[in-house]
Amino acid sequence: MRVFTCGIVEDEELARALITKYVQRYNQLRLAWCIESLSDTVDKQQTPSVDLVFLDLLDKPNDSYRIGDGVRVNADQFQNVIITTAYPESFVQSLGIRYLKVLTKPFTYPMFEQVVTQALALLKQ
Repeated sequence: MRVFTCGIVEDEELARALITKYVQRYNQLRLAWCIESLSDTVDKQQTPSVDLVFLDLLDKPNDSYRIGDGVRVNADQFQNVIITTAYPESFVQSLGIRYLKVLTKPFTYPMFEQVVTQALALLKQ
């Protein structure tokens, strides 16, 4: 069984902790890095190449310009992205971001597991 490496970009501490916990529980994932901010992704040493990235849409509360500009630019540096957001998938689609799946907040482990399983199936093709 192949193990996929992943990274997390999430500004909310509780959400970061939850995703980390779920990644550790999912046998086919290994966490390589976890950062708070999209601006941290500029430092490639902090974010080495991974198979999958969990990317929160909003870097900071009420920072809507990040959705249209910063997220699009930063999301494109990652090959395979699962967007984590409270926004509906139709909104995510309107941004023109390349992604595999959307994990809508708040989410449970079964929801996480379903989305990750679907994303990994796409990666195996």
